[in-house]
Amino acid sequence: MDNIIQDELQLLYEMFPGEFKVDFDSNQYTITFVVTPGVGFNNPVNKFIKFNLNLNVTLKYPIESPTVSVECVHGLKEKDIAKLLSFLRDLTLERNGDPVIFDLVDFCREFISSNIPTVECAICLNCFQNESDVYCTTNFHYFHTYCIGEYMNRRRVEYEEEISELKTKGPYTEFPPLEVPCPLCRAEFLPFSEDLVNLGHSQKNTENSDSSKLG
Repeated sequence: MDNIIQDELQLLYEMFPGEFKVDFDSNQYTITFVVTPGVGFNNPVNKFIKFNLNLNVTLKYPIESPTVSVECVHGLKEKDIAKLLSFLRDLTLERNGDPVIFDLVDFCREFISSNIPTVECAICLNCFQNESDVYCTTNFHYFHTYCIGEYMNRRRVEYEEEISELKTKGPYTEFPPLEVPCPLCRAEFLPFSEDLVNLGHSQKNTENSDSSKLG
């Protein structure tokens, strides 16, 4: 068993250094792999979906299949997590008696290879259709790029009104910088982006044009 699992772990280490850890006690290995989108050696620059794949592997492996769980999931709905777990458990049963650790990791990466979150935009509550439409904060809060752009523009307008009011009270006052709190948690501050603001303007103009055609 040790040789089999060591060979699989060595392969994982060579392909994904730093993305997994292994703990061992007297009865089993506990393997935790940080899964992000990808197929083979192809990895997107921005990784919008992420979760931990946990495998408990006993000393009877591969005769005894590993138990599978996931945690710290970002970007997937509950129904998609349940679907993934069902697929993984089917795979362990199908491959019972054969090495399967690497295949489980590979399946997870392919399952999210589109890199498109299945959760909704936290502003408009609509789904994401394209990877290029996704804006993801460091806390994994998801928005359409044009939705967050429109939000940033509104925040800038509010800021300019605040500064204008402060100037009337004291023209030599030191003014606070423009801050853009995350519209979902209000705790994380986002970098202001003129490109995103322009996307928001473009989307709004498109919607107005479509509305006028329907009318």
